[in-house]
Amino acid sequence: MHPYLTISTKVIDLYYTLLALGLLAGSLVAFFYLRKSLRWYKAACIVVVMVGGALFGAHLGHCFFHWSKCRLEPLWMLDVWRGGHSFLGAPALCALLLALLSASLPWVRFLNVADAFSLGLPLGLSIARIGCYLRGCCWGIPIQNESFFYGWSFKLLDHRLTAVHPVQLYSAAANLVIFLLLVGVTRTCKIEGLVTGLCFSLYAVARFTLEFYRGDTPRLSSFYNLSPHQLLCIPIFMCACSLVIFLYVKHRTRGGT
Repeated sequence: MHPYLTISTKVIDLYYTLLALGLLAGSLVAFFYLRKSLRWYKAACIVVVMVGGALFGAHLGHCFFHWSKCRLEPLWMLDVWRGGHSFLGAPALCALLLALLSASLPWVRFLNVADAFSLGLPLGLSIARIGCYLRGCCWGIPIQNESFFYGWSFKLLDHRLTAVHPVQLYSAAANLVIFLLLVGVTRTCKIEGLVTGLCFSLYAVARFTLEFYRGDTPRLSSFYNLSPHQLLCIPIFMCACSLVIFLYVKHRTRGGT
């Protein structure tokens, strides 16, 4: 792995650099989407609030999945740039912030803003996952010698350097595909909320599948050896699919095309 880039006497942490680039890319997508219905300063204010919520929520999500460490060091919860980030925590806190904004500001439409950030989310996550690959976190399970991806990623397991699945790159590719699909949807369908439903249903399927190749997440023997992330993906998928079906039926009932 190559977690750092050295330029002259400067050392750049590539993980945080790509995390920042991912946030910037996703934020710009959301901003230009919101500019279709809002003035630029209103769109910018929403983006700033939601990006802050995403960062802090992702860190809280990481603390939730690593509660044993956080319990011993409670102040770790407040240090966003220390420790790790778990994506599933970001939309949870962002949904709460968005609900508060839409309830207090009449010009903030919940589904419209949700669509904006759901469109930018997979692009930003795709870039951030490359940072995970360079850092060596979120590693995969050991890989077979004959696999095409053998030798792309290594991890020190049981005091032995082991070739593992580059699951971070799998995730980056999956999220990029989701982003491209959602771009196509926004050009052909104008049902508000549809992008949000499709984004999270597709993400849940991709994350659930890729978790089988993750080597860093714990397994719950009492739940068919699934990981906590996979268990969360099930209700996310069900809720997202229900939203898509509801919106589509509602649209057809009103005679939409």
